[in-house]
Amino acid sequence: RILEARFVCFWCFVEPEAVQETPSKVQLFGFTAENMEQIADNSIDVVVVTLMLCSVPDIDTILREILRVLASGGKYYFIEHIAEFDLQKHGLRRKLQDVGHWLGFWSFLFDGCHMNRDILTNIERAGFSSVDAQKFYNKTWFIFSLTSPSLKGIATK
Repeated sequence: RILEARFVCFWCFVEPEAVQETPSKVQLFGFTAENMEQIADNSIDVVVVTLMLCSVPDIDTILREILRVLASGGKYYFIEHIAEFDLQKHGLRRKLQDVGHWLGFWSFLFDGCHMNRDILTNIERAGFSSVDAQKFYNKTWFIFSLTSPSLKGIATK
């Protein structure tokens, strides 16, 4: 049973074809993350991004848009897979990530994914008032172990 909402919820998809019929208290928008012009400045309390920044051409443009639409004190929740961060323990994994990127096979197979990006640096320099992030290893199948290094966190405007 769906409870009657007392507020309007905005669902924004970066894949416009994902927009479908919704309950009356929910507004859906479809656009790319690089250009969220349909959303007013300082109008969103929470933005959630999962496993997307690895595959976009310009991370910084997207982070600027997130900052633009977030209200003061708004939260940006994220989880991403990232470049290997423990080179002493897993240096070979980082080399394989770099070779996979250089050869282009991973990006070709997985919709533009760059498994060797240092996404935390982009988030930290984007202009958020605070960034609370944690690097960790995601349990995954062996074939996807190159994407095990992960990042989760909350950035506040």
